[in-house]
Amino acid sequence: MKTYTHFIWLLGLVFCACKTPYSVVSNEAKRYKVEAGLTDTLTEVAQLIKPYRDGLNTEMNTVIGTAETDFIKVRPGGSLGNLVVDALFEKALELDAKACNAICNYGGIRIPELPKGPITTGKIFELLPFDNELVLLSVTGDVLQKWVALMDSAGGWPIRKPIQFQKSMDNQLYYNDTLLVEKTNGNLNLEIRRVPIHSDSMYVIATNDYIANGGDQCTFLKSSKCMHTGLLLRDVMIAYIKKHFKITTIGHYTIHE
Repeated sequence: MKTYTHFIWLLGLVFCACKTPYSVVSNEAKRYKVEAGLTDTLTEVAQLIKPYRDGLNTEMNTVIGTAETDFIKVRPGGSLGNLVVDALFEKALELDAKACNAICNYGGIRIPELPKGPITTGKIFELLPFDNELVLLSVTGDVLQKWVALMDSAGGWPIRKPIQFQKSMDNQLYYNDTLLVEKTNGNLNLEIRRVPIHSDSMYVIATNDYIANGGDQCTFLKSSKCMHTGLLLRDVMIAYIKKHFKITTIGHYTIHE
C-alpha cells in the first residue's frame, strides 16, 4: 500500500513538472522576404490559367449585336427593361404559343444603361449577372391582378404588354397589345388594342424563377403552375441580340431588323 501511494505521488509530480508556463514576450512586427522559389511558383500558376483567362476575355469581348440607340433603365422599365422583356417574350412564344406576356422584376436588371454602339457578351453578363432561369407561369386573372397591384405599388416593372386598371366602376383589368402592322419607307404603322383580363381565366406569363419562387414579395405566385425551361435569362438575351443584331426602340417596344 505504501509503494502504491508513493507511485501516485511520483506520477503527479511528473505531470506537474511537464506543464511549462507560456507568456507573450514580444509583439514586434517583422518583414519576411518572399523567396524566388515562391515567385516562380506564382508565375507557373499564372501561366497555367492564362489560356483560360484569355479565352474568357475573348468570349466576353465578342460583339454580338449593335444598339442603334441608348437603352436606359428607368421606372417602370425604360427602354432597357423593355428590351429584356421583349427577348423573354419572343422565346416564350417559341416554347408555348399560349404565352401572353413577359414580366421582369425591376431589380433584376443590374446596369443603368446599355449605351449606343457594339453590344458584347460581357455587357449582357453585367446586365443579367444572376443565374436566373426563364420560366412560364400559369396564373389566374385574380393572381395577375395581385401581381399588377404589387408592381404598381413599387413604381412599376418592365412588362412586354403594359397592364393597367380600367378607371371605371367595374375596375376591369386590361393589357395593351401593340401589333406591328407594317414598315414602309422607314415609317412604322402601329395598331393598338385593349384586351380585357378575366379573373377566372388562365394566363401564361414569362418571368424568372426568382419571382416564381416568391421573390420581391411575390409569395402569392408560389402556388401557380410553373414550367421550367432550363434557359438562363442572359442566355436568352444573348441569343435574341445575336439573332436580330441591330436593335433600336420606338415607344415601349423594341424594333429590330
